[in-house]
Amino acid sequence: MSELVSAQSSLNMHADPIPGATGYVSETDANVKHAMEHIHAAFELLDRAWKAREADRTKFHRAQQKLSERSPNTGCAEYAGAAAALLALDRRGLSESDEAEALRDSMDARWYGMSGADQAHARALVALLAERFEKTGHDPGDEDR
Repeated sequence: MSELVSAQSSLNMHADPIPGATGYVSETDANVKHAMEHIHAAFELLDRAWKAREADRTKFHRAQQKLSERSPNTGCAEYAGAAAALLALDRRGLSESDEAEALRDSMDARWYGMSGADQAHARALVALLAERFEKTGHDPGDEDR
């Protein structure tokens, strides 16, 4: 973010022509050229963040697959899916909404329908979801960001 703020700041300065330079404004004005350097740095930071996010997403999906392979009970995956939806609601400030309450009710029924081993798998999966949410700031299970 600081790179973009610096770029904007450079673009809000008076023109500073580069003597003898011709071509695009990014090549002929020192402030514009400086702004472009900050924008390029911001793109690099975004690219690194995107790659880290993709690696986390891959790690999450592999862990989810391992957990679901260990447990034939679909209640575990359904419980984790409901937990992801609940985390997403909480992020939007809707943790006390009717929708959140309905999710919690459905999670209770799923929880008590699972074996102890499945509950342990569900706990691990929900922990991964919460970790991903905390680390990336994206709603768990959000594939479009």
